[in-house]
Amino acid sequence: MNKPPYIDVTDEEVEAHMRPHLEHYMKSVVARCTIPDKHAETTSKGKNKKISEEPSSFTEDEMHILQSVFEQPYLSVTGRAESLGFSSHKNNKVKNSLLQKGVMVEQSINLGFGTQRNVHFASLTRAGYKALNKIPPKIPQPLGASSKHVWWQCCIANHSEVNGFTAEIEKELPNGKKVDVYLAPKKGGKPLCVEVELTPKNAVSNVTQDLEPGVLGKVMVACENKKVKQIVEKKLEQVLNNQQWDLVQVMLLSDFHFVKDIIKRIKT
Repeated sequence: MNKPPYIDVTDEEVEAHMRPHLEHYMKSVVARCTIPDKHAETTSKGKNKKISEEPSSFTEDEMHILQSVFEQPYLSVTGRAESLGFSSHKNNKVKNSLLQKGVMVEQSINLGFGTQRNVHFASLTRAGYKALNKIPPKIPQPLGASSKHVWWQCCIANHSEVNGFTAEIEKELPNGKKVDVYLAPKKGGKPLCVEVELTPKNAVSNVTQDLEPGVLGKVMVACENKKVKQIVEKKLEQVLNNQQWDLVQVMLLSDFHFVKDIIKRIKT
């Protein structure tokens, strides 16, 4: 199989493309799980790290980064360093200290064209909000892998909005269950349920709930990579009949045009 040509897509270039829309969609997200009351990281020996929450426990540079993450949660790690005037060495030192203190977590989003296309960003834990004397939003920003999930939801929603759909993240369906991204054609037509699958764990339950009577429309299952896609397809083959399969499309997240548009813009 031929490998895709190497194209260096930086964090800043991805941000420039997506930043105006991410926070807009984040406001409408109703997370399926809330931030835990206590955030504790575990060492390799199984002991919990002590989390510092008092402002006096942080340096001025650490407070600058925490405030920046609070105000601009979808600014990339390298983009944040540039905005604060931090060198790479200084940024990594301060960032690692905050991660160690448990007030911030860092995620890596892969665009699907190899590890060199990852976008890194940080988000506050509950302890991080407390350190800033801020109240976590009623609609919390999920932690860890869930933040990757929300990132893709926001991108898919934005891409769909400019291509003839009204998008709603975590919309409640007639059966009382929620879909990752619900797309309704602006000019009329059947809706589309998009499920973002970073792992194959919940794919079957997500798809079958979208196919239940009363929901109507088609289901798009967007997988993080080829391995996840293959497992999802195999699992769905075991539970869906031919009529249901006609309503389902399994694809890769990297197949979305907005990802290809980013690559194209950099290439040209």
